[in-house]
Amino acid sequence: MTEQIVKTFFLLYFFVYNSINLILILMSYFDIKFGIINRLVKQFDAQTIIPKLQGVSVIVSGKVDLSSLSQLQYPQFEVIVADNGDVRASLKQARFPYVCVIGDDVTLTQDSIFQMMKMILLKKRTVYAVSSLVGIGPAGRIILSNKIVLSRLNCLLEAPGVFIIERDAALKINESAGLSFFSLHRYLLENHISGDISYYPYMIATSKQAKTWKESLKSAIEEFQGLAQNLLRHRAMLFNPHYKQIGLIAYPYYFFFTFLGPILMFFGFVTLPIFYFFGSDFFSYFYSFMAITILYGFATWILSQLLNVLLRTDT
Repeated sequence: MTEQIVKTFFLLYFFVYNSINLILILMSYFDIKFGIINRLVKQFDAQTIIPKLQGVSVIVSGKVDLSSLSQLQYPQFEVIVADNGDVRASLKQARFPYVCVIGDDVTLTQDSIFQMMKMILLKKRTVYAVSSLVGIGPAGRIILSNKIVLSRLNCLLEAPGVFIIERDAALKINESAGLSFFSLHRYLLENHISGDISYYPYMIATSKQAKTWKESLKSAIEEFQGLAQNLLRHRAMLFNPHYKQIGLIAYPYYFFFTFLGPILMFFGFVTLPIFYFFGSDFFSYFYSFMAITILYGFATWILSQLLNVLLRTDT
Protein backbone atom coordinates (compact mmCIF):
# COMPACT_ATOMS: atom_id res chain seq x y z
CA MET A 1 0.00 0.00 0.00
CA THR A 2 2.76 2.47 0.95
CA GLU A 3 4.71 1.60 -2.19
CA GLN A 4 1.74 2.38 -4.41
CA ILE A 5 1.14 5.70 -2.66
CA VAL A 6 4.77 6.75 -3.18
CA LYS A 7 4.68 5.76 -6.86
CA THR A 8 1.41 7.58 -7.46
CA PHE A 9 2.70 10.69 -5.69
CA PHE A 10 5.85 10.97 -7.81
CA LEU A 11 4.04 10.29 -11.09
CA LEU A 12 1.24 12.74 -10.31
CA TYR A 13 3.60 15.45 -9.05
CA PHE A 14 5.83 15.43 -12.13
CA PHE A 15 2.84 15.24 -14.48
CA VAL A 16 1.41 18.38 -12.86
CA TYR A 17 4.87 20.00 -12.75
CA ASN A 18 5.55 19.54 -16.47
CA SER A 19 1.96 20.37 -17.44
CA ILE A 20 2.16 23.70 -15.61
CA ASN A 21 5.49 24.46 -17.34
CA LEU A 22 3.92 23.63 -20.70
CA ILE A 23 0.94 25.89 -20.05
CA LEU A 24 3.18 28.76 -18.92
CA ILE A 25 5.37 28.43 -22.03
CA LEU A 26 2.33 28.54 -24.33
CA MET A 27 0.83 31.49 -22.44
CA SER A 28 4.20 33.28 -22.63
CA TYR A 29 4.31 32.83 -26.39
CA PHE A 30 0.85 34.26 -26.97
CA ASP A 31 1.44 37.05 -24.47
CA ILE A 32 4.54 38.20 -26.36
CA LYS A 33 3.01 37.60 -29.79
CA PHE A 34 -0.31 39.32 -29.24
CA GLY A 35 -0.42 40.73 -25.71
CA ILE A 36 0.66 43.73 -23.72
CA ILE A 37 4.38 42.98 -23.95
CA ASN A 38 4.19 43.16 -27.74
CA ARG A 39 2.61 46.60 -27.52
CA LEU A 40 4.98 47.89 -24.86
CA VAL A 41 8.14 46.66 -26.51
CA LYS A 42 7.39 47.44 -30.15
CA GLN A 43 4.75 50.15 -30.34
CA PHE A 44 5.87 53.33 -28.66
CA ASP A 45 6.74 56.89 -29.50
CA ALA A 46 10.40 57.44 -28.57
CA GLN A 47 10.00 61.21 -28.71
CA THR A 48 7.29 60.97 -26.06
CA ILE A 49 9.16 58.58 -23.77
CA ILE A 50 12.70 59.99 -23.74
CA PRO A 51 11.79 63.32 -22.08
CA LYS A 52 10.06 61.34 -19.28
CA LEU A 53 13.07 59.18 -18.48
CA GLN A 54 14.31 59.66 -14.92
CA GLY A 55 17.86 59.25 -13.70
CA VAL A 56 19.09 55.82 -12.65
CA SER A 57 21.78 54.96 -10.10
CA VAL A 58 23.64 51.81 -11.15
CA ILE A 59 24.80 49.87 -8.08
CA VAL A 60 27.52 47.30 -8.71
CA SER A 61 27.31 44.62 -6.02
CA GLY A 62 29.78 42.13 -7.48
CA LYS A 63 32.67 41.70 -9.89
CA VAL A 64 31.77 43.76 -12.94
CA ASP A 65 33.82 45.27 -15.76
CA LEU A 66 33.26 48.94 -14.91
CA SER A 67 34.54 50.06 -18.31
CA SER A 68 31.49 48.47 -19.94
CA LEU A 69 29.20 50.77 -17.93
CA SER A 70 30.69 53.81 -19.64
CA GLN A 71 29.09 52.56 -22.87
CA LEU A 72 25.55 52.74 -21.51
CA GLN A 73 23.25 54.80 -23.68
CA TYR A 74 21.01 56.54 -21.18
CA PRO A 75 20.47 60.26 -20.61
CA GLN A 76 21.34 60.42 -16.92
CA PHE A 77 22.94 57.79 -14.70
CA GLU A 78 25.61 57.34 -12.06
CA VAL A 79 27.64 54.30 -11.01
CA ILE A 80 28.03 53.32 -7.36
CA VAL A 81 30.31 50.45 -6.36
CA ALA A 82 28.82 48.77 -3.28
CA ASP A 83 31.37 48.45 -0.49
CA ASN A 84 31.67 44.73 0.33
CA GLY A 85 28.48 44.14 -1.64
CA ASP A 86 26.40 46.27 0.76
CA VAL A 87 23.53 47.31 -1.50
CA ARG A 88 21.53 48.83 1.37
CA ALA A 89 24.25 51.41 2.14
CA SER A 90 24.59 52.20 -1.56
CA LEU A 91 20.84 52.84 -1.83
CA LYS A 92 21.21 55.65 0.68
CA GLN A 93 23.95 57.21 -1.45
CA ALA A 94 21.93 57.05 -4.69
CA ARG A 95 20.91 60.44 -6.10
CA PHE A 96 18.31 59.23 -8.58
CA PRO A 97 14.77 57.86 -8.03
CA TYR A 98 15.50 54.49 -9.63
CA VAL A 99 18.32 52.07 -8.89
CA CYS A 100 19.73 49.36 -11.16
CA VAL A 101 21.41 46.57 -9.20
CA ILE A 102 24.00 44.42 -11.02
CA GLY A 103 25.35 41.11 -9.75
CA ASP A 104 28.62 39.24 -10.36
CA ASP A 105 30.16 39.11 -13.85
CA VAL A 106 27.19 40.77 -15.54
CA THR A 107 27.70 42.96 -18.61
CA LEU A 108 24.85 45.25 -19.60
CA THR A 109 24.03 46.01 -23.21
CA GLN A 110 24.20 49.66 -24.25
CA ASP A 111 20.41 50.19 -24.17
CA SER A 112 19.63 47.85 -21.27
CA ILE A 113 18.57 50.53 -18.77
CA PHE A 114 16.47 52.29 -21.39
CA GLN A 115 14.63 49.07 -22.26
CA MET A 116 13.81 48.28 -18.63
CA MET A 117 12.77 51.87 -17.86
CA LYS A 118 10.49 51.74 -20.89
CA MET A 119 8.54 48.97 -19.18
CA ILE A 120 8.12 51.23 -16.15
CA LEU A 121 6.97 54.27 -18.11
CA LEU A 122 4.54 52.63 -20.52
CA LYS A 123 2.48 50.61 -18.05
CA LYS A 124 -0.72 52.18 -16.75
CA ARG A 125 -0.18 50.91 -13.19
CA THR A 126 2.78 52.06 -11.13
CA VAL A 127 5.77 49.76 -11.61
CA TYR A 128 8.07 49.59 -8.58
CA ALA A 129 10.60 47.20 -10.09
CA VAL A 130 11.46 45.49 -13.36
CA SER A 131 13.82 42.61 -14.04
CA SER A 132 15.16 41.13 -17.22
CA LEU A 133 17.02 38.16 -18.58
CA VAL A 134 20.70 37.61 -17.97
CA GLY A 135 22.19 34.81 -20.01
CA ILE A 136 25.06 33.45 -22.02
CA GLY A 137 25.28 34.29 -25.69
CA PRO A 138 24.26 37.22 -27.90
CA ALA A 139 22.15 39.84 -26.14
CA GLY A 140 18.88 41.11 -27.53
CA ARG A 141 17.33 37.64 -27.90
CA ILE A 142 13.86 36.99 -26.59
CA ILE A 143 13.54 33.94 -24.36
CA LEU A 144 10.22 32.37 -23.41
CA SER A 145 9.97 31.99 -19.68
CA ASN A 146 7.44 31.34 -16.94
CA LYS A 147 8.48 34.77 -15.64
CA ILE A 148 6.49 36.40 -18.44
CA VAL A 149 3.18 34.97 -17.24
CA LEU A 150 4.08 35.39 -13.58
CA SER A 151 4.83 39.04 -14.28
CA ARG A 152 1.50 39.44 -16.07
CA LEU A 153 -0.20 38.13 -12.92
CA ASN A 154 2.04 40.38 -10.78
CA CYS A 155 3.44 37.22 -9.18
CA LEU A 156 7.13 37.57 -10.06
CA LEU A 157 9.34 36.75 -7.07
CA GLU A 158 12.66 36.10 -8.81
CA ALA A 159 15.22 38.87 -9.22
CA PRO A 160 18.00 37.75 -11.61
CA GLY A 161 21.48 39.22 -11.97
CA VAL A 162 20.11 42.65 -12.94
CA PHE A 163 16.99 44.55 -11.98
CA ILE A 164 15.72 48.10 -11.52
CA ILE A 165 13.84 49.10 -8.38
CA GLU A 166 12.38 52.36 -7.13
CA ARG A 167 14.84 53.74 -4.58
CA ASP A 168 12.34 55.04 -2.02
CA ALA A 169 10.40 51.75 -1.96
CA ALA A 170 13.63 49.80 -1.56
CA LEU A 171 14.70 51.96 1.37
CA LYS A 172 11.38 51.44 3.14
CA ILE A 173 11.72 47.66 3.10
CA ASN A 174 12.68 46.30 6.50
CA GLU A 175 16.43 45.59 6.50
CA SER A 176 15.87 42.19 8.13
CA ALA A 177 13.69 41.21 5.16
CA GLY A 178 16.54 41.70 2.68
CA LEU A 179 16.26 43.37 -0.73
CA SER A 180 14.32 40.98 -2.94
CA PHE A 181 11.10 40.82 -4.91
CA PHE A 182 9.68 38.76 -2.04
CA SER A 183 10.24 41.63 0.38
CA LEU A 184 9.10 44.29 -2.11
CA HIS A 185 5.80 42.52 -2.78
CA ARG A 186 5.32 42.04 0.96
CA TYR A 187 6.00 45.71 1.68
CA LEU A 188 3.53 46.86 -0.98
CA LEU A 189 0.77 44.51 0.16
CA GLU A 190 1.20 45.14 3.87
CA ASN A 191 1.00 48.88 3.27
CA HIS A 192 -1.91 48.60 0.81
CA ILE A 193 0.11 50.13 -2.02
CA SER A 194 -1.03 49.32 -5.54
CA GLY A 195 1.83 48.56 -7.91
CA ASP A 196 3.51 45.98 -10.14
CA ILE A 197 6.82 44.21 -10.50
CA SER A 198 7.38 43.76 -14.20
CA TYR A 199 9.58 41.66 -16.50
CA TYR A 200 11.29 42.53 -19.77
CA PRO A 201 11.53 39.31 -21.85
CA TYR A 202 14.59 40.20 -23.93
CA MET A 203 18.14 39.41 -22.91
CA ILE A 204 19.63 42.77 -21.96
CA ALA A 205 22.69 41.52 -20.11
CA THR A 206 25.18 38.71 -20.47
CA SER A 207 27.22 36.79 -17.92
CA LYS A 208 30.40 34.81 -18.14
CA GLN A 209 30.03 31.12 -18.83
CA ALA A 210 31.18 28.84 -16.05
CA LYS A 211 34.51 27.27 -17.00
CA THR A 212 34.02 24.06 -15.02
CA TRP A 213 31.13 21.97 -13.78
CA LYS A 214 32.13 22.91 -10.24
CA GLU A 215 31.52 26.59 -11.00
CA SER A 216 28.15 25.75 -12.54
CA LEU A 217 27.20 23.66 -9.51
CA LYS A 218 28.32 26.40 -7.13
CA SER A 219 26.22 28.97 -8.96
CA ALA A 220 23.16 26.71 -8.95
CA ILE A 221 23.56 25.99 -5.23
CA GLU A 222 23.89 29.69 -4.39
CA GLU A 223 20.75 30.48 -6.39
CA PHE A 224 18.87 27.63 -4.67
CA GLN A 225 20.04 28.80 -1.24
CA GLY A 226 18.87 32.32 -1.99
CA LEU A 227 15.43 31.04 -2.91
CA ALA A 228 15.29 28.87 0.22
CA GLN A 229 16.22 31.83 2.43
CA ASN A 230 13.53 34.03 0.91
CA LEU A 231 10.90 31.30 1.24
CA LEU A 232 11.80 30.78 4.88
CA ARG A 233 12.01 34.49 5.67
CA HIS A 234 8.60 35.20 4.14
CA ARG A 235 6.83 31.93 5.02
CA ALA A 236 3.98 33.90 6.62
CA MET A 237 2.71 34.67 3.09
CA LEU A 238 2.06 31.01 2.15
CA PHE A 239 -1.68 30.51 1.50
CA ASN A 240 -2.36 33.76 3.36
CA PRO A 241 -5.23 35.62 1.62
CA HIS A 242 -3.99 38.87 3.14
CA TYR A 243 -1.15 38.73 0.59
CA LYS A 244 -3.57 38.20 -2.30
CA GLN A 245 -2.01 36.72 -5.45
CA ILE A 246 1.41 36.42 -3.79
CA GLY A 247 0.15 34.27 -0.93
CA LEU A 248 -2.29 32.22 -3.00
CA ILE A 249 -0.46 31.82 -6.33
CA ALA A 250 3.15 33.05 -6.40
CA TYR A 251 4.49 31.69 -3.11
CA PRO A 252 2.88 28.23 -3.56
CA TYR A 253 4.25 28.04 -7.11
CA TYR A 254 7.80 28.91 -6.07
CA PHE A 255 7.66 26.64 -3.04
CA PHE A 256 6.02 23.54 -4.49
CA PHE A 257 7.62 23.63 -7.93
CA THR A 258 10.69 25.89 -8.14
CA PHE A 259 12.01 24.87 -4.71
CA LEU A 260 10.68 21.34 -4.17
CA GLY A 261 10.98 20.33 -7.85
CA PRO A 262 14.75 19.59 -7.86
CA ILE A 263 14.53 17.91 -4.45
CA LEU A 264 11.69 15.60 -5.47
CA MET A 265 13.39 14.88 -8.78
CA PHE A 266 16.43 13.63 -6.86
CA PHE A 267 14.36 11.45 -4.54
CA GLY A 268 12.29 10.25 -7.46
CA PHE A 269 15.38 8.78 -9.10
CA VAL A 270 16.46 7.37 -5.74
CA THR A 271 13.23 5.34 -5.62
CA LEU A 272 14.09 3.54 -8.86
CA PRO A 273 16.77 1.17 -7.48
CA ILE A 274 14.77 0.79 -4.25
CA PHE A 275 11.67 -0.38 -6.07
CA TYR A 276 13.76 -2.52 -8.41
CA PHE A 277 15.17 -4.58 -5.57
CA PHE A 278 12.38 -4.40 -3.02
CA GLY A 279 9.21 -3.39 -4.87
CA SER A 280 6.75 -4.95 -7.24
CA ASP A 281 5.77 -4.17 -10.83
CA PHE A 282 8.98 -2.16 -11.21
CA PHE A 283 9.09 -1.80 -14.99
CA SER A 284 5.60 -0.39 -15.23
CA TYR A 285 6.58 2.34 -12.75
CA PHE A 286 9.98 2.86 -14.41
CA TYR A 287 8.55 3.44 -17.89
CA SER A 288 5.83 5.75 -16.54
CA PHE A 289 8.35 7.71 -14.46
CA MET A 290 10.78 8.17 -17.34
CA ALA A 291 7.98 9.15 -19.74
CA ILE A 292 6.63 11.82 -17.41
CA THR A 293 9.89 13.23 -16.05
CA ILE A 294 12.24 12.88 -19.03
CA LEU A 295 10.18 12.65 -22.23
CA TYR A 296 7.42 15.06 -21.21
CA GLY A 297 9.96 17.55 -19.83
CA PHE A 298 12.13 17.25 -22.94
CA ALA A 299 9.13 17.71 -25.24
CA THR A 300 8.19 20.88 -23.34
CA TRP A 301 11.76 22.18 -23.72
CA ILE A 302 11.77 21.41 -27.48
CA LEU A 303 8.47 23.24 -27.91
CA SER A 304 9.83 26.28 -26.07
CA GLN A 305 12.87 26.35 -28.38
CA LEU A 306 10.69 26.15 -31.48
CA LEU A 307 8.46 28.96 -30.26
CA ASN A 308 11.57 31.02 -29.48
CA VAL A 309 12.71 30.58 -33.09
CA LEU A 310 9.31 31.67 -34.37
CA LEU A 311 9.39 34.78 -32.22
CA ARG A 312 12.90 35.73 -33.41
CA THR A 313 11.81 35.22 -37.01
CA ASP A 314 8.92 37.63 -36.51
CA THR A 315 11.05 40.32 -34.86
